[in-house]
Amino acid sequence: MREDLELKVDSHLVLKPLLEKDFVTIKKWKNDRDLSILMLSKFQHTDLQDVRQWYVKNMGDNNQILLGIYLVGTNKLIGVARVMFINWDAKEAELGIYIGNRSDRGKEYGSKAFARIIRYLFMEQDFNRLFLKVSRTNRFAMKSYLKLGFKEEDELENNVVLMAIYKREIA
Repeated sequence: MREDLELKVDSHLVLKPLLEKDFVTIKKWKNDRDLSILMLSKFQHTDLQDVRQWYVKNMGDNNQILLGIYLVGTNKLIGVARVMFINWDAKEAELGIYIGNRSDRGKEYGSKAFARIIRYLFMEQDFNRLFLKVSRTNRFAMKSYLKLGFKEEDELENNVVLMAIYKREIA
């Protein structure tokens, strides 16, 4: 992963590598059961050492891009965006995103960050396909992904939907 990657989203948001000072915030989010349900992640208690190990593992993976979503000006971490399981030959990857604090959700931060990542991957990295998994019960996320151009491709187990967007289908 490029440790210098920084993507300006707009005048309020920037995507950039996570900072060690934010591990305490990430620990708090990883210990939020409701957030783990939204993320389709198995809940398990997490301490700071777990966060450090997660960070080192993910930053060392050449088939992943891990970025924090930061507010410009305050440099406050509000979420995490991941490009995972990158297949460099097929030029496709899985996307994941979350906004950590409830008070920061519903402000379109996640949608704007995702739109910027999609632009970066399609226009600057020449990717062909991006996909994600979302719970059908997460109506806000489903609506957001459809608005960004994702289409449902498959119904997976436990009410999870596989959605994808293709470069050839966007202007």
